[in-house]
Amino acid sequence: MTPRASWLLASLALCCLAAPLRSQTTVLEEKTLTLINYHGITPDMTSSSSATTVAGPGVELPSFGVSVWVNGEPMPGFMSIDLSNTSIRITANANQPFGYFEVVQFLDTNEALPPITSVTVNPATNWNGFDASDIYVSPSGSYFQVNLTAQYALQGQQISLDLEVAGITCQTDLGHGGPGSAQLAVCGGDLSAGTTADLLLDGGPPLTQALLLVGLTEGNAPFKGGTLVPVPWLAAIPAATDANGRIVILGIMGGGGPLSAYVQVVLADAGQPLGVDLSNAVRLDVLP
Repeated sequence: MTPRASWLLASLALCCLAAPLRSQTTVLEEKTLTLINYHGITPDMTSSSSATTVAGPGVELPSFGVSVWVNGEPMPGFMSIDLSNTSIRITANANQPFGYFEVVQFLDTNEALPPITSVTVNPATNWNGFDASDIYVSPSGSYFQVNLTAQYALQGQQISLDLEVAGITCQTDLGHGGPGSAQLAVCGGDLSAGTTADLLLDGGPPLTQALLLVGLTEGNAPFKGGTLVPVPWLAAIPAATDANGRIVILGIMGGGGPLSAYVQVVLADAGQPLGVDLSNAVRLDVLP
């Protein structure tokens, strides 16, 4: 193992698990967003539905969107919206109903976010026909929207979006999350010399044991109903979630690269058939 790899592992091992600790490089966490769904009833008639919510633990909007009539019965919003620190997950609660157009807009309610610089499609996305061309980010970075027109997603399909804002660099999300809904992000400086980044996992089971697996190889091996990326791993660092299902590690130090490391979290979850949750994997690109 190189000296830099040893230093990175030591930095990750300094887990700051006390509930009062808070990352200073949050993106969406604890921010207020307003979401608006525009649904085309006819080619020249639009219905809309909006909701304002604060990004945090759990699924913020379990039933979002314009209510429509399907087979003579009212159908509530067919989407659920889950906001994590650097990602947004849209899930179809039912088959997407017909509409002449379907757009969802995300706005920074209190202008508390730095300008949004990019919104990208995470590999976990399996929503019918959705790709990067369906995302629009305003020139000011104050809002973005996704176009779901004529995609007719099936129940259970998802869109997973990764966000970046000005002044904050997030390490590459490789996907492969699940089983479970734990979401891992490492954001802050670009991990060059003199910069630091914070690790935040949310969406995990509360007050449960976890292992932070770190390796230098993207092995992608089957594991407990999911995919384990850092195979073989160099370290399995014990951790635990707080009452909100989070793990926080502050101040991962940059410099000494170039070096890439792969990080993924395994969490105990008695509610899963095989007893574990598996977060997405993140590639840390440490710079000189």
